[in-house]
Amino acid sequence: MTLSPFLRPITLAFLILVTPFVIPAQDSSPANASPAADAASPDGLKLLIRDIFTAMKSKDEKVSSYFSSMALPEHTTWFTKTFGPTEGARMDAKYADLLPGMPEDLKRIFEYARKDDRTNPEVSVVEKSGPASGLGRAVVDAMLTPIPLYVASGSNPKQQFGVAIGDFFYVDGAFRFMPTQVLQALSTAPPLRVRIGGNTQRTKLVRKVDPIYPAIKTQGSVLLHVVLAVDGSVSEITVVNGDPVLAKAAVDAVRQWRYQPTMLDSKTVEVDTTVLVEFKR
Repeated sequence: MTLSPFLRPITLAFLILVTPFVIPAQDSSPANASPAADAASPDGLKLLIRDIFTAMKSKDEKVSSYFSSMALPEHTTWFTKTFGPTEGARMDAKYADLLPGMPEDLKRIFEYARKDDRTNPEVSVVEKSGPASGLGRAVVDAMLTPIPLYVASGSNPKQQFGVAIGDFFYVDGAFRFMPTQVLQALSTAPPLRVRIGGNTQRTKLVRKVDPIYPAIKTQGSVLLHVVLAVDGSVSEITVVNGDPVLAKAAVDAVRQWRYQPTMLDSKTVEVDTTVLVEFKR
């Protein structure tokens, strides 16, 4: 049937009004495969970490998918291309050993961060052209094909220290977790540093020098952040809090302390710890 010119606009308007709108299906895949989390940036990794904490809190079944998606695809090829045949083979061998247990290791890392609600993600980036030191610098300097290394941690304003979540590379459209032991397999890697609580580390103290009380009559406590070298000597001291006069006496004393060396995987490691020095009259 042929419509009159008068009816054609009315019919067309009717068709437009009754045509249903089609809503695109939502992507239900894990955050490490979503466009927002895939952005190769600190914000992209922060979003991914937040999503994981949220999924763990709600006991979402896709938590395991997050952790599984962080494995490197074709890891042998990637290590060889990125670090060369010699260093790459050394790192790949360690990665292959750790790969089967990596999802569970990641789960434990995130669960540990949740214990004290240190779930606010912080991400720093180590790049070839940027300032860096320690293991991060050794890693980016060893790359034949430089890509950023993302270092993630979790914090809580109510907690004095944050907790390390791990190191990540952005490979093939997703963030991939890189165990510290793998990075430590580099021949140029500096000594590994581990964090140990002050009460636990105190049991390894083998030489203690008492602080000399200042002339003024005062008492209190001083909290120090201390880094121990691989031989157990004190290499770094930072005053966290305490009376400035007492703090100087505490630093002078603790600098002379010595601990038993700490071993990890048959290697001596540096230790990041705290020391509480009490001054009582």
